[in-house]
Amino acid sequence: MDSSRQDRFESAPEGRASDWIDRYCERGIIALVLLVLVYATLAWGAVRLTEFAMVQGATALVLILWGVRLWANRSLRLFWPPICWAVLAFVVYAIVRCHYVEIAYPARQELNQTFVYAALFFAIVNNVNRRDCTTWICVTLIALGSALVVVAAIQFAGHSPPRIWGSIRTVVYGTRGSGTFINPNHFCALLEMIAPIALSYALMGRFKPTAKVVLAYCACLLVAGICVSVSRGGIVAAAISLTAFLVVLLFQRGYRLRAAVMLAGIFLAGYVAVHNADALNRRFASASSDMELRTHIWGIAHQLHQKNIAWGIGPGHFDYEFWPYHHSSVIRLRPGYVHNDYLQTVCEWGVVGMAIIGAALALLFWGIARTWTFVRRDPFELGSRHSSKAAFVLGGGFGLLAVLIHSVSDFNMHIPAVALVAITLMAQLSAQLRFATERFWFNPRFAERCLLSATVMAGAVWIAFQAQHGFSEQFFLNRAYRQQAWNLQSLADLRSAAEIEPLNPRTLYDLGDCLRCLGDQALPEDPSFSKEALVWLDRAAKIDPYHPLTPMRYGMCLDALDRTAESLPYFERACALDPFGYMEPLYQGRHYMILENYPAAKEALVRSLRIYGTQTALDLLWVIDDRIARIPGAKKL
Repeated sequence: MDSSRQDRFESAPEGRASDWIDRYCERGIIALVLLVLVYATLAWGAVRLTEFAMVQGATALVLILWGVRLWANRSLRLFWPPICWAVLAFVVYAIVRCHYVEIAYPARQELNQTFVYAALFFAIVNNVNRRDCTTWICVTLIALGSALVVVAAIQFAGHSPPRIWGSIRTVVYGTRGSGTFINPNHFCALLEMIAPIALSYALMGRFKPTAKVVLAYCACLLVAGICVSVSRGGIVAAAISLTAFLVVLLFQRGYRLRAAVMLAGIFLAGYVAVHNADALNRRFASASSDMELRTHIWGIAHQLHQKNIAWGIGPGHFDYEFWPYHHSSVIRLRPGYVHNDYLQTVCEWGVVGMAIIGAALALLFWGIARTWTFVRRDPFELGSRHSSKAAFVLGGGFGLLAVLIHSVSDFNMHIPAVALVAITLMAQLSAQLRFATERFWFNPRFAERCLLSATVMAGAVWIAFQAQHGFSEQFFLNRAYRQQAWNLQSLADLRSAAEIEPLNPRTLYDLGDCLRCLGDQALPEDPSFSKEALVWLDRAAKIDPYHPLTPMRYGMCLDALDRTAESLPYFERACALDPFGYMEPLYQGRHYMILENYPAAKEALVRSLRIYGTQTALDLLWVIDDRIARIPGAKKL
């Protein structure tokens, strides 16, 4: 069936009013999908709850419009390729797995993201599957990526301001180009998905010559953006993907010469970059030290996976359970992620979760391979060798291949903006399977339509509720963290955030720490702050028993309240949770100083200095030596 005839058949109206409603609902869904992709990319990757709440709100609207379409267009059919079963299976597994976890808060955040990605996947497959829709989305991504490359080039040249939309750029990334992302690696992950599509459209797409020239320039610009990100994993992944893409074209009649020229151009550009780009050479030269850090994190992820091989330790739990398995001073801060999406999936979701995701990817590329045999030549336009469908299938497939390779060394799929682009490409590639077979179309009957619409609307309500919940919580947290130091305003904001979300262990810890600081200022006249701090820190420890700073702060509160006899077990617990942390032995030594156990105090402070030297530890050591010197007959330690 011709794609244009098929599109008309799918939206055949029953009446003028229903036709109008259906048409505008479809356009609304397309506009919202574009809005989600653009907004998430521009809003620092939508990594914070505030920005991700906007993505959730737009997703809820997409589901509502889809639910209206189900009844406005009675002839609307459901397209359900095999990958949909794998996506549905993972959603069901996520619901069950997130119910049986040790720490509920990070699991719920992972579940919320899973719902959003699955909802958009199903909605795009069934509502944004026309040829012109696919072209509009891809052209928007190409234009967006090209615009961000200009920003990244300015950052790479060192002329950019130190902020991105008001947020400070991380100094550790230097002048590497990151566009509107905080981490240049994730910016590179976005570009490496888009670059093969731009190149494919320029070589194979059904566009006017002027448009093809513009697309070719955009493809070159995107490749340049990948280079200025100076992401080693991203550059390697993009090089493999683009090379494989051009090798495939070498075997397609009519594209061999252009593919050979482009392939030679890539090798020439790589040769010039290796011999002349100092920034790239420095980054690749430092690969061994960074790999040591990554392999250390990967080893801990492997140990955590052994706790529950089949089901994993729990979604989002790696960063919480990391510290007890941490056995090197190489890492002093929370790693956040495993820096390997596959290993993190196995660690947190278990072999079962990884098997479902693996099945989804296998079905995706099976669908791409089957579709390619039908779209590589357009049978409906005699004499034409150009096809935008074939260009998208080939470019989109290799774009996803690039990010899958890059995910071996990074956590790209945990950045919502990158994941949303990947999910959109997966959904559109899966929808192209309709050109290969009619097997996966379904005409839902009345009962099935009722069940489907009820499910869609329930998903919209749940996602909208979680969006409002997360936005409200993050609003108060952002306001509390904007303060220069803990004060009464911070305390009020943290209380509001804890009231909205009482299961966030970080909020409870920060609330206890804020009360502890205020208590230090109010003591001895008013011990109420320190006493209340003990309550909140105890709650935080029960929800998250792995955070080493929680028992340390609890012991500090006990010392402030002159309950020093009770505090030592808490400092020992903190040191056991993070044996290579420098703060825990620092404050343990301070506790021993209060007890006037100077040998133990000095031992703890020296241990802290060996891990990471701080001026505070040095000052306390001077105080210890001074106090010992005042003791008659005492020997200097």
